[in-house]
Amino acid sequence: FGLTSEAPLLPGIATISEMMIGYNLGYREFKFFPAEVAGGIPALKAFSGPFPDVTFCPTGGIRRN
Repeated sequence: FGLTSEAPLLPGIATISEMMIGYNLGYREFKFFPAEVAGGIPALKAFSGPFPDVTFCPTGGIRRN
């Protein structure tokens, strides 16, 4: 399934190592869950730095402060 299917897929990640597995498989969009528990905005900024072509859909709560 996944990349070989016509159905959209948004892989869920909570860690950079999970994201890198998906990235190496060709994914560039990820669900970040549970966002607040997994590091919130600081984690998203850290993930995005070396991967500017990746888009995240944070779920599970996220706060600015």
